[in-house]
Order: sequence, then structure tokens, then C-alpha cells
Amino acid sequence: MDRRFFKYLLILPTLLFILNSCAPAGTAGISGRPGTGYRQADALYLIGQDRFNEAEKLLVPAVTADPSDPEPKKLLTLVYFRTGNYEAAEKLIRSLTASDRQIFSHVTENIGFDLYYMFVTSLIRQNKLNSSAEYFYLVSDVAGLSKENRIKYDLMLIEFDYRSDLLESVENRIRGALSNHDLTQDQKLNLYYLLSSSEIRMNKLDSSLENAIFLVLNDYEFKYSRKIKRLLDGIVNNSTEDLLEKLKPKITDGYRELAARSADNINLKDKILRAVNTLENTEVTIEMKENGNNGSYINYIKIFPDKDVTTIYVSSKDSITYENPPLFDGKTLTLRIPGKQILSSVTSSKAPPGSGVENIEWSFKDDTLDFKVNLSSNLNITLERSNGEEFEKNDGLKDKFSLKINIYLPEQTYAQPAAADYDETKFTIVLDPGHGGDDPGALGVMKDSDGKLYTEKDVNLLLCKELKKYLEEKNYRVFLTRDGDYYPSLHERNRIAQNRNADMFISIHLNSASKKNKKYWQTDRYYGAELIVRNSLGKMPEFINFQAGNRNEWMKLREKALGQHKKLSGILARTIPASLDKPFNAKRKIKPKNLVIFSGMTIPHALIEAGFIINNKTLKYLLSENGQKDFFKGVLNGIDEYRKGSY
Repeated sequence: MDRRFFKYLLILPTLLFILNSCAPAGTAGISGRPGTGYRQADALYLIGQDRFNEAEKLLVPAVTADPSDPEPKKLLTLVYFRTGNYEAAEKLIRSLTASDRQIFSHVTENIGFDLYYMFVTSLIRQNKLNSSAEYFYLVSDVAGLSKENRIKYDLMLIEFDYRSDLLESVENRIRGALSNHDLTQDQKLNLYYLLSSSEIRMNKLDSSLENAIFLVLNDYEFKYSRKIKRLLDGIVNNSTEDLLEKLKPKITDGYRELAARSADNINLKDKILRAVNTLENTEVTIEMKENGNNGSYINYIKIFPDKDVTTIYVSSKDSITYENPPLFDGKTLTLRIPGKQILSSVTSSKAPPGSGVENIEWSFKDDTLDFKVNLSSNLNITLERSNGEEFEKNDGLKDKFSLKINIYLPEQTYAQPAAADYDETKFTIVLDPGHGGDDPGALGVMKDSDGKLYTEKDVNLLLCKELKKYLEEKNYRVFLTRDGDYYPSLHERNRIAQNRNADMFISIHLNSASKKNKKYWQTDRYYGAELIVRNSLGKMPEFINFQAGNRNEWMKLREKALGQHKKLSGILARTIPASLDKPFNAKRKIKPKNLVIFSGMTIPHALIEAGFIINNKTLKYLLSENGQKDFFKGVLNGIDEYRKGSY
């Protein structure tokens, strides 16, 4: 017999309980609606087998045919709740309470508890925390709940505290739940996940790693592989260099065990291996022979895999020119480079696992170098040439002329365990906390509670995390490019916006000033927020195979985005000062600067210098609750005004 049928038999009493516990007299039981094709027994069976799409198709016409009938509404609520459509579940339950105000009147007597649980949990998972808290009082007698409902109630409170950043409470509640309740295996694993995630945010990384490893060893059905990877990523991203060195062996073991378990999911396995590559600074460097008198030659080749992009650097002391267009058949990129040799004892090199590259190989014939990059699958590629200009941060190339081959890997996002990303119909904003990791940005004059100078990277992250919550409460869908102290490359920040299908990208920074003017730092010369605007498109990469479209189409998108960028920046330059208190509302001119981070943007974007970190009054204001609310209101007003004028 199908295992799912046994599961159906187990949950059937719960399904019937949901229906009967709060149905008006005379409506309970299996029934049908003329002309709808709906039979309650059919819906119950489909839900019991997790065939939610079929159940929804059966139930929606029944709800539409007779909105006053609560039975199909309750089952449809369960379908939406189980599939993560929490907004729809909330709306259905509100319609039920509108017609029957007594639905939640006996929650502590376990009548109507399942609907209550789905309703409050749906609010929590939409980050409607204030609204959800208003319903906690309905359970005045926790001891009166059945054992099963008490567990659900405790899990609900844990999730509320987790999303409210009451992390110590989360830790205490979870430890109590793990010791006091006869939990299912899935409930236990979910609690260990929330505990580990909370400990990352409390910087208890040793303990977080222990709990993540517990998940690795006890997730027998491999349901939590992606979540465990996010935990390990978060531990890596938030560790100091010394702590990371200490934890690295156990983290690496955890990654490798996950990779072994994900053998049938190539994309996930590759992402895990890429995390190992990044953790261990895996790279391949090709050794070159001495030049002699052999003319123009390649003196440096490096394959550098990172989380989102694998880069192959080909460097020379003189210019590198390849025949255009390059050859690409979907799996192999071939560059024909006239007059250039590779003086090496080998003619090929393997790439690290998970890098998206199987190997590189080369040959020299008729005074032309054939340089081939063999991919593991069809991936997006761009080429960039450097002629004495510096590449992005951490590339570390010393040679004057270089060719940079970028292989863009499938989506790799950073740890955001509580991200409410289920509703893609909402206007989506990606917030970028500037700097991070070994790039602290500007330094302040003030010291924090630990006696350390405030750094721009830390204040940027604080502001973005709080701004994210603020915008989510205003019904925006918001993601961060980083949620810890690490440095996504400038291209990675851009790609995170692309992967999230973002409608807008806003980068948050803090201003500084020259040490020559230090005597003026604490004066009114250094008040006010400032917008940085790019005036030109900048350098174009060469597209080989890019899903965003052909080069001309991409250029049109960039030109449009440049105009949107200027418009949005102009609006924010008005709305932010208008919301700030004196003297922090000083208006500053928009500053032109062709920033690399915006060179590839195809959506509206802006870079906000929220204030001067070297001015102590400004920093105190931005760290205060009132100052943040003022700043956030200015940003929100600018976004809203831009959206009204863009349709």
C-alpha cells in the first residue's frame, strides 16, 4: 500500500477536527455542492496525500460557489498554509471570523485551535508581528491545551521571538522545548535549525556549529540540506580569522558530508563544493617556464572559484588581443590569441570541483594560441580586458595586461534564514550594506561599548537590517546582499539583485572627510545625507552567452536604468533631508562618481551616504531609534514617490 495513504489515515482526524471544531450546527460531515464537483472526502484525501494543486482546483470553485459555507474555506486554508501561501490563508480565516466571531472563543479548550494556530503563524511568517501578538491573549490557559496543541503553541512562540530578534528568549524556549516535549523528528530538527541560526546572530558560533553538525548527522531524509548549508555559510561569514581557522576542519567536514548526501542534486552539490573552495581559498595557478627569447607570452594563469563566479585570469606583460567573436558551442569557449604563447611544461589543467569548469587547455599553432575553457554545463560567460586599470578588490593581479574570463554560476545566496520571500508579486528591493569583511570602509571617531571605533561596514549593516524590517512592514519584499561581516564582490552584489528579480537596488554607505579638515569634523560642515550618481555607463564586458539577452538589448536596459538611477537619486536627495531633524537635514549636492557597483545595473538604483561617520552627533543620531526612523521614512517616501511617477 502507498506510504502516503498511511500518512493520510494519520492526519485524517486532524483534518476532520479542523472542519468540525468550529462549524455551525448541522454543517459538519461529508457533503457536496451542486455544480462544483466538490466532495469534502475527495478534498480530504488529496490533502492527506500532499496533492495540494489538485485540492486547490477542487476547493476554489466550491468557495466561490457558496462563500457562506465554512467547510471548503477551512480546507482551502489548510492547503494555502501547507504550501506557504500565508497571505491567502490569513484572508480566508479573516473571512471565516467575519461570519462567525465565536471561532476563536474556545481556543484554550482546544476548540478551533488548528485554525487559530494557522492564523497566528501565517501572520508571523508574513512578519506581521504586532498583529500576531494581539492574538496571543486568546490562549490564557496554556495548561489547558492538549499535549499536541501545547507543542504547536510553543513552536509558534519560538518562531515569533525568532523573527522579533528576541534571540535569548528563542534559545531558552528551544532548550526547554527540547527537554520537555515528546517532539517529532521534524519538529526537533526545525528547533535545532532555529537554535543554530539564532546563535549565529548572537555570535555564539562554536555552539551554532555543534547544532549544525547535529543536523547534518540526524537529517536522515535530507530535508534540511539547503538550510544546513546556509548555517555553515553564516558561521563562516561571521567568524573572525582566528576563530575560522579553529572551526575550519569541522565546517569543511560538514560541507563535504552535505555534498556527499546531495549527489543526486548536482546544483546543490556544486554550491556546497564552491563554499568549500572559498573556505579553503582553493585556486589553481599554472606554473610558467622562463621566457628566453620566445616573443610575447602569457606569464600568469589562475583559476579562482568563488561562491557566485569562477574567474580565470590570463595575464601578460603586453597587450592581449583575441579574435572576435570568440568560439562557443555551449560547453567550450575557445579564444584564438594571435602572437601569444604559454610557456609551460603542461598543456592543460583541471579546475576545482564545483567551479563550473571541467578544465582549461591550450595549444600553439601558426603563431596563434588556442585557449579553451571546458565548462561542466552551459553557463553565462563574460570577458573583460584590463590595460593598466585595477580589477576589483582582492584580485591581486600585478601584471599590466590581463584577460579576465568570468563564468557565472547558478544562484548562490547568502544566509537569510528568516527571509520572507514567498510573495514575488510584491515590489522587491535589494539593500546593499556597503563594504564588509576585510574592507571596513570609513572609520569613525566614536567608540562602541567594546571600546572599538565604529566602522562604516558595521553601521551600514545595522542600518540595512533595520531598514529591511521597516520596509517589510510597509508591504515591500526586501533582501540584503550581506547579512554578516563578509565582503561580497561588487559583481556579486549586482547578481544577487538579478537572482532575486529585484525591482530596485539601494546601497547604503556613510560619508567621511579628509584628515586635513579634521578640525572641522564636528562642525556643521559635515552634516547631511548625500547621493552618489553615476553619469556614464562605463566599460562594457564582452558577452559570450548571457541569458539577459544580446549585447544591444542589454545596452538599452542599462541606458534606461541610468536614467532611472538619476531620477531616483534626485528624489531621495529631497525626501531624506525632508525627514531628518535639524541640523542633520542639511541639503548636499548630488556627487557624480562612476562607481563600479553600478556598471552593470539594469534596474533603478541609488547609493545613499546616510551621513558623516566622522561627525559624532550624526553618528549618534543614526544609531538612535528616532534618527533611524527619520532616515527610514525619508527612504520610504523617496521610493513611494519614485514608484508613483514611474507608471
